Amino acid sequence: MAEPKKKNPVGRPTKYDPSFPDDLIAFFDVEPYRELVDQNGKKYLMPNKFPTLAGWCGEKRIHRDTMHEWVKAYPDFSDAYKTCKELQENNLAQGAMSGAYATAFSVFTAKNVLGWRDKQPDEVVEQKPVEIRIVNATGPSDD
Repeated sequence: MAEPKKKNPVGRPTKYDPSFPDDLIAFFDVEPYRELVDQNGKKYLMPNKFPTLAGWCGEKRIHRDTMHEWVKAYPDFSDAYKTCKELQENNLAQGAMSGAYATAFSVFTAKNVLGWRDKQPDEVVEQKPVEIRIVNATGPSDD
């Protein structure tokens, strides 16, 4: 009996490598800044390169859509991705609080990359009229 014919896979083979979860975490696990000393002995903070998913994808020469497909397809990569988002959030918070990152960059990144939002009131409070009575020092008048 003849062996069944094997189907040829459609499309390119994946570039995914089992080392990618560790590579992703290593890329994001950086200090937000380093302390430098100028020639006068004054210390200042120099921001390190802020880790982004676009940066990691560029380093691996893959499209961001491909990375998101890997998040769905590989549980280890999905866990690493979630860890990296937390590392990125901590990096931004620490860098912003230390003054290493510009305020505008920090706010923009927190809102557009990390999904932070300004807190808005959840409901409108009903305003009720207030009664005001004017009394003199001797007591209310009978007028």
